[in-house]
Amino acid sequence: MALDEKTKQGMESGLEHAVRIVRTRISQFEQNILLPCMESSRQFAYRRPIAAILVSVFSLLSLLPVASFMGFVILVTATFVSIGLGSALIASTLLIVVAGGVLASILGTLLVASILVTGAVVTVFVTFRLVRHLASQGDLKQGVVGWARETRIGLRWPAPESAGSLVINHDQVKKEPSVPSSLEEWHPMSNGSGDRDS
Repeated sequence: MALDEKTKQGMESGLEHAVRIVRTRISQFEQNILLPCMESSRQFAYRRPIAAILVSVFSLLSLLPVASFMGFVILVTATFVSIGLGSALIASTLLIVVAGGVLASILGTLLVASILVTGAVVTVFVTFRLVRHLASQGDLKQGVVGWARETRIGLRWPAPESAGSLVINHDQVKKEPSVPSSLEEWHPMSNGSGDRDS
């Protein structure tokens, strides 16, 4: 209850302060503007009564047209502002959609180009390895078989843990009488050569 009473007192004091401010402003307006204007109008009517009557009648008659004009101005301004904002929103949305379509087409083209380039690189590498196999083996069948094994293992995805040893050192295979164990799964004649050595 004590808190509510303090809040009520604070609201009442704030309201009284606002009322005092409004009264002060009204009094200042009356003293500084309204009364001087009324005194000037009274003196003008006393000195020139016909002109004062003309001004008064004209002011009363023009009040409605002026008010109508102000309302028309506000209405037209609000209408065109609303139309402008709506048009800007629609135009910006259309431009964003068009730009998004262009971006999507560019990304699609780049994806196709990336696929083609990747395929070309892989094809060149596989062809190069086939030529190396044929040149090192000297036999067409054995070279193709070794190349097929290497290609099948090397192109697996994800790559095997021993992907770093995919390339065969054929010079070493020729020089050494026995095939190392790490090359047995690569060289198609490894089992046969082992049998001959044994």
